Amino acid sequence: MLNIAICEDDKYSSTVVENALINNFVDLKLNLDIFESPEKLLKTRISHYQIFILDIELGDISGIEVAEQIRKQNNNVIILFLTSHKEYMDKIFHVQTFDYLVKPLDEKRFCDSLRRAIKLIETEKIYFSFSYNHCYYNLPMKEIIFFEKNGRKVLIHTRTQTYTPLMSTKEIKKEIPDYFIQAHSSYIFNVNYFYKLEGTTITLVVNEMTFDDIPVSRKFKTNLKQNIFQKLRIINGY
Repeated sequence: MLNIAICEDDKYSSTVVENALINNFVDLKLNLDIFESPEKLLKTRISHYQIFILDIELGDISGIEVAEQIRKQNNNVIILFLTSHKEYMDKIFHVQTFDYLVKPLDEKRFCDSLRRAIKLIETEKIYFSFSYNHCYYNLPMKEIIFFEKNGRKVLIHTRTQTYTPLMSTKEIKKEIPDYFIQAHSSYIFNVNYFYKLEGTTITLVVNEMTFDDIPVSRKFKTNLKQNIFQKLRIINGY
């Protein structure tokens, strides 16, 4: 499910955007939420959405200010701006804008932009989605250090918190990108946090002063070193 938030105070413009999405992405599972005021949007759970489509001219609070608030909570979501004026273009780059679309909406360009955004999300698999303690989470993949299976539960370890949803290993592996490696039947780690492999232990660096050790089982030890460094070469571009 792709969750998209549209913030547009002009009903006609929001309807044009909504129809373009519905008519051109019929095979995609979309959840569209339309907010007529930035205040209502900022009161929602920002982490629920992968894409934000923001009008720049929103009254007392501009779309740029909304984007700044979104970025304070989530640095990975995709933001597209809609505007009737081109002069805002030089003011939006600091909020990592994915695209800038001028009204009246060019449907083809808009849909092309959305397809690029969706491809980016699918390719990079930016988020890991799960339910925990009666809440829905859309956790950035890069924040996950490793997964640890414990019975029916999985411990999702990040730098700041550990989540324990009910998930199977099969469900985890279905969602994670290639830079996660399974080292044990109960452990899958993010190679971006890899520090060293020594014997049957992998050490992961959490920060400059903190390290985590996870075990390597005989089943997964074969070609593990080669797999780790192959993925690191891809990530580091050499």
